[in-house]
Amino acid sequence: MALAWVIASIAVTLVVLHVASTRLFHYMLPVMPLAAVAATASVDRLPQPALAYRILGSLAVLGFLMGPLYPHLLAPDYGSRSATLVDRHLNTMPEDARLVIWEDYDPATIWYADKPAEFYSADERFYSAQMSVDMMRRSGAVVWADDLARDALIAAEEPIYFVAPAERSALLVRWSEHASVRRRVKFVRDPEIERMVAIWGPQR
Repeated sequence: MALAWVIASIAVTLVVLHVASTRLFHYMLPVMPLAAVAATASVDRLPQPALAYRILGSLAVLGFLMGPLYPHLLAPDYGSRSATLVDRHLNTMPEDARLVIWEDYDPATIWYADKPAEFYSADERFYSAQMSVDMMRRSGAVVWADDLARDALIAAEEPIYFVAPAERSALLVRWSEHASVRRRVKFVRDPEIERMVAIWGPQR
């Protein structure tokens, strides 16, 4: 009965992770000790342990090769759209430029661009969700997109690159209209990946 409860807890945890579509295997670390206990207890209960070891060992190797090893560890793809975005529109970003992720949580763009970013949002649900995460709150990277934040960005000296989902870019467009009085503003819309990049150049 104890073994059944251990296996059931592993199964429920893995189902939740897969339904959540995290695709990040480090979220499975909490179930590894339970899996080790269940595997050891199961092997001890099986007849002909020598054969059982071979079968379970082969399945474990196969699972590792087909699961976390490839492509997630050897050739990780955190987001193909983000990779395309960086390759097409952010690969010439100046060293001193600021990267702003607008109304979206997109760590893949940060990874591929190899640059820290800030998260700006005027959506209360998105902002509250990000600020509820201790790591995000401590980082100071989540910014409420009000007029003060807009004016601070406009007054900044460095170029700023905004990345926004196309369907949530209306406020960013209005901000850019304000910024165009003092900055060179450029929009790049990429329908294929449903993203928009707004580039605020240096002060005129």
